[in-house]
Amino acid sequence: MASMNHKMTLLIYILISTLFVVVLLATTASSAATSEFDPSDKSEVLTHGSSVDKQSMVANKVMKQMQIMQQKLDEFSQSINKRAKDPATPPKAQKCFVECNEDVNVAIDGVKKTLVSLGAQNIDKANFDITAISNNIGSCHECFVEMGEEEPSVKKIDDWVRGITDEALASLDAASG
Repeated sequence: MASMNHKMTLLIYILISTLFVVVLLATTASSAATSEFDPSDKSEVLTHGSSVDKQSMVANKVMKQMQIMQQKLDEFSQSINKRAKDPATPPKAQKCFVECNEDVNVAIDGVKKTLVSLGAQNIDKANFDITAISNNIGSCHECFVEMGEEEPSVKKIDDWVRGITDEALASLDAASG
């Protein structure tokens, strides 16, 4: 008789657990079907999503940041290239603008590598590429600092790139941890 009570209790437990799962799935499916996806709302991913979902969402966010960065760096490269060729630019500054243009072009290549890494969900490679981008733009700024001149446009892009890359690295680190 005790064995029969134990089997009955187990059967009831299984039925209640199954019912709970069915209700939970139906509620989740219903709320997902009636709400629009909001990429800024991370609550669903953080509470119900897997780490793969979280990494994918962060990778997409960082990809958007990198696409914007690529565009800005392309524009900046054109600007400093003009200044390097301008006869009115002092020779030391011309030298820095030429070096900066090389650094910026390497950084643009780094952005492209980052986009490939993120597309492949290779977070470690993306971290490496993003760090290199920041270092390259920092080298551009450093040329003017060493020359004893502060070039406002170079400082501005350096600060902007550092802000974006620091945020991207923090986001990727949080998503992979």
